[in-house]
Amino acid sequence: MIRSQVYDRMLKLTFEPSDDSDNESCNSEDSDVTVEKKEAKFIDIATRSSAIQTDVHPKTMLQASLVKWRKGERTGQAHLLSKAIIDHDLEAFVHIANLYQTLPVVVELGHAIMDTILAEDQPEILDEYIRRTGSGMDMKSNRKDSGDTEVTAVINDWNKIYLGLNVHGKKRADLARANDPDASSEELYEIPILWKAVKAKAKAVVEYLAGDRPLTAYRFYASTHSDERAIWLRRTTNLDKLLPTWLGWTMNNMGDSPFMAAIIANDLDIIKRLFQKAPQLMTATLHQK
Repeated sequence: MIRSQVYDRMLKLTFEPSDDSDNESCNSEDSDVTVEKKEAKFIDIATRSSAIQTDVHPKTMLQASLVKWRKGERTGQAHLLSKAIIDHDLEAFVHIANLYQTLPVVVELGHAIMDTILAEDQPEILDEYIRRTGSGMDMKSNRKDSGDTEVTAVINDWNKIYLGLNVHGKKRADLARANDPDASSEELYEIPILWKAVKAKAKAVVEYLAGDRPLTAYRFYASTHSDERAIWLRRTTNLDKLLPTWLGWTMNNMGDSPFMAAIIANDLDIIKRLFQKAPQLMTATLHQK
């Protein structure tokens, strides 16, 4: 009796449709129904007026606006470009520097940026900075070494320079400055970037300046700009030989050298690196009286 009940139960489970088959049949019926999708409408937000407006110039937002930063126990405030350097963020530095170039009147990155790069010892950001500014060496002092005593700058919307009237067939910039009450009578001397890096104990930057990458960076600047510095660099045919000296791998008549900068910085590791990179120069500085 019990065996027959079990057998009947097994037959019932075998031939009785399950709930899954019911769901499949329902789904098959639903698949025949076409679902109408609404067409997506896109709105150009650039053409819509915003309720939020400001009179602050973009230049002010980039240079005057300060943001807080924290790095270990160090805290402070800096504008966006400096903060990118402090954060060691090359990508952010590139994007923000590009914003400087997109303003109606192009804003220069400024020499103060160089000090922050050296303080943070960031050779990659320095390479990008050189490609954009060509800074790091004294053009006026080194111009005679390249055999270029006079460079005529290209006049354009970004570089409006008036060198005065022709005097005996030549432009006299000194006469133009003499009539300019805002012109400075002092010749500014730009300290070589290597000496600055040594004083800042920027070991990675010293390694960078001892290699071939600075030459590539300066050549890139010369090929992509048309200002006075770029023209001078393009005219220098032996740039590969002169550049190390211009960057600071040298000793002047006053005895100033990267070795003296390292002594001032009181950094033995920097001194060792300098002797590894330029042993003859460092030995010569030891015998300088």
